[in-house]
Amino acid sequence: MPQYFKNDLYLVPVDKVSLRNTLSELRAAIVCGFALIKANSPAPDINDTKAFGSLYNGDNGIAVMATRIAIQAKYLGGSKAETDALIASCHALAKERLSPHLVEIHPQHGMVSPTGSGHLGAAFARTFAAAANMSSRTGVCRVHSRDVACVCEAFDHACDEDYGLGHDDALTGRAGLLRAILAFRQFRLDKETVASYQLVFENVPYLVNCMVEAGKLGAEAFVEEYGESEALPLMWPWHGKYYAGAILLECKLEELGDGQPNHDHLPIIGKTITQLSKLAIANEGQLPSTLPHNPLARRSPLVQICHGAPGLLVLLARSRDNARLSSLHWDPSWDKAISLASQRVWEQGLVFKGGGLCHGIAGNAWPFLMLHNIFEYGAQGTRADKMAFNERMTKSPPLPQKFTADQYLSRALAFLLHARKTQPFNTHTYEESIQYRMPDHPYSLYEGLSGTLVAWSEACVVISARLRKMAVDEDIGHGAFDSDGEFRRDLRHVLGMPGLSVQGYI
Repeated sequence: MPQYFKNDLYLVPVDKVSLRNTLSELRAAIVCGFALIKANSPAPDINDTKAFGSLYNGDNGIAVMATRIAIQAKYLGGSKAETDALIASCHALAKERLSPHLVEIHPQHGMVSPTGSGHLGAAFARTFAAAANMSSRTGVCRVHSRDVACVCEAFDHACDEDYGLGHDDALTGRAGLLRAILAFRQFRLDKETVASYQLVFENVPYLVNCMVEAGKLGAEAFVEEYGESEALPLMWPWHGKYYAGAILLECKLEELGDGQPNHDHLPIIGKTITQLSKLAIANEGQLPSTLPHNPLARRSPLVQICHGAPGLLVLLARSRDNARLSSLHWDPSWDKAISLASQRVWEQGLVFKGGGLCHGIAGNAWPFLMLHNIFEYGAQGTRADKMAFNERMTKSPPLPQKFTADQYLSRALAFLLHARKTQPFNTHTYEESIQYRMPDHPYSLYEGLSGTLVAWSEACVVISARLRKMAVDEDIGHGAFDSDGEFRRDLRHVLGMPGLSVQGYI
């Protein structure tokens, strides 16, 4: 089978009628997909401590999907009765898929991410569900002290000086743990839980420093083994290969450095982003899955969040949205890489693997949603940051943007509507020449239908925010949307891609 199918999709027009129709289609798909999961993915045996799996491919991930959709349900359209019924179904599904097993854990070396660890994933899912229940005022759900203890123990292990290299990835390592901690900080949790996590929250800069230092050591090791030609300022080894990551940019500015020469991580982060951008430009928008780059290793580069250009777009979107980072370190190569990589994702993003997040069509659509928000609404930052950024762009003007915010949204929605053709949502061959494979874990969060539902739900929030902006622009005037309370609430419910970003809050 081919690695990807030819993209002949029609772009979705960005106007009020088309967006409302798309909202209705996505809502119908979510309701249908939700029913498919309930009917075809039986609840695990409550007595089996291992039956609930991880966030990545197990029932704990399905619980996270249900919790997210409950939070975003009011943006999916439909009547109040339909919305209330969907929220009730979400809470019921989350409750049966959340592992009830509270265990004492001692993190295995390098296994500190809730995404890949079953026990830490269960702690994350239960905490997320508790926060969502409190936000919806259906009653205060307390977080168990043992869940807090498990996360704190993982944090201590991740900050240990003997932690070593090779375990900083999002799936199993420190990047995944950092993302979870940053999410917890935004959750509405009971006062006792917040107090228990306070020391961890205060020490986020220490974990960031550990990760940055590991990136520097990884870069040094790469140079020793392969030379300087493809070396980046920050590189993290994993299974003998080298990667770069975006999760550090989810931190507060003060956690990325205090501006002092030896305690400011923004310069080296900025240089790494610039060199990654230039690497992508040299490869016509493709990002080699690992370094050193061997163009003969594959017949064509992978185009998926976990290994290629879509992941680079996530990094560049977050970089462009970080006003301080952009004001100090933006380079024209960032925007050129966005333009080239976006084209590669559009051309090669209908991957044979199907509709999932990690290596599927829904994951490939997500960067387009992010880029729409960045280029439509602009980076949020201080007035000084924005002035400094504009000054940098004046001195070194970017190439004209090949794509507009509307085009990014059009592409995202075209991908997401097409994802209805993938298994297990659609198990019928609809075209003799195109048949997507069934995922290894068909209903899971990262590989299967749960992840596609999460992407559909996120898109509904993005559409709702854009429709609100259109309404405010018509009623009050262009630019007034930024001070509109309803619009700002909409954007706060853009929750970000599971495991990679922490955009909204609940």
